[in-house]
Amino acid sequence: MRAVERLLVTAAFLSAALLPSGCVPASADVKRDINDLKQDSYQSRKDISSNRDAITSLKAEVDRLKASIPREQSMDSIRQSQTSLLTRLNDLHEEVQNILGQVEKELNEAKRLSRQTAADLDVVKASGSATAELEKKLAAMELELSLIKKRLELRDSSAPGSSASEDEEEASTAGADPAESQYKAAYDLYKGRKYPGSRDAFESFLKKNKDHKWAGNAQFWIGETFYAEGTYEKAILAYDDVVRKYPNSNKVPDAMLKQGYAFIKLKDPLAAKAVLRNLVQKYPDSRAAGHAREKLKSLK
Repeated sequence: MRAVERLLVTAAFLSAALLPSGCVPASADVKRDINDLKQDSYQSRKDISSNRDAITSLKAEVDRLKASIPREQSMDSIRQSQTSLLTRLNDLHEEVQNILGQVEKELNEAKRLSRQTAADLDVVKASGSATAELEKKLAAMELELSLIKKRLELRDSSAPGSSASEDEEEASTAGADPAESQYKAAYDLYKGRKYPGSRDAFESFLKKNKDHKWAGNAQFWIGETFYAEGTYEKAILAYDDVVRKYPNSNKVPDAMLKQGYAFIKLKDPLAAKAVLRNLVQKYPDSRAAGHAREKLKSLK
C-alpha cells in the first residue's frame, strides 16, 4: 500500500513540475499512466479494505469457537473423564452383582420359609373360620345357658354328669376341719350360681389342699363353673385336669361326660364321640357311661 501511495505522490509531483501554470501540457502517455496508477491505487485500497473485513470476521469466528469449547473438553480432560467413568462403571457393576446375589439369597430364604409355614397358614385359616362360627353362635348359646343353669339348680340326680347328691353329702359332713369348711363355702357359692366367686374359692382350696380327698371334686366344680358360664373351651381343660391329675377321683367319669358335652356345644362331634366312647370303655358300669351311650346314639 505504501508503494502505491509513493507512486501517486510521485505522479502528482511530476504533474505539478511538468505542468505548472502556463507551461506545456503533459503528454498523453503520462496522463494515461497517471490515470492507471489512480485506478490501481483505488482497487488496491478496495481490496485491502475487503481483506481487513474478512480477517476481522475470521478472527471473530475463531474467538467464538474458542469460547464455545469448554476447557475441560481438552484431550487430557476427556481422557481423565473416560478413565473416571470406566472406574465408576466397574464399581457399579460389582455393586450390582453383590445386590443380585443378596436378592437371590433372600428369595431362596423366603421360599424356604414359605414352604415351612404352609401348614401353619392352613391351621390359621381353619382357626379363623372356627372363631367366626363361634361368634355367630354366641346368641344361641346365651339362651341355652339359661337352661343349663336351671338344670344345675334343680340338682336332679338323674341329670347327666351331675353328682350333686354326693357333693351335698360331703359338704354337709364337713366338720371342724378348715379345709372341709373351705370346700363347703365354695360349693355353697356354686349352688347360689355365683360362679366366679365359687371358682376362686375352689382354686384357693386346691392351692392349700392339693392332696385332699376332695381335690378332684373341687377341680370338677371349677370345670362346671366354666360350663355354666358358656366358656366351653376352659371347661374342657378343667375337666381334663380332673382326669389327668386326679385319676382315682370319683369325678373322673362325670368329667369325661361333661367334656364330651362341651365338645358338642363347640360343634365338634368327632371329638365328642372320642371322649364318650373312651368313657364307656373305661367305666362301663358308671352312671356317666349310661348317659354317654344315650348321647352317642344321637350323634351322627
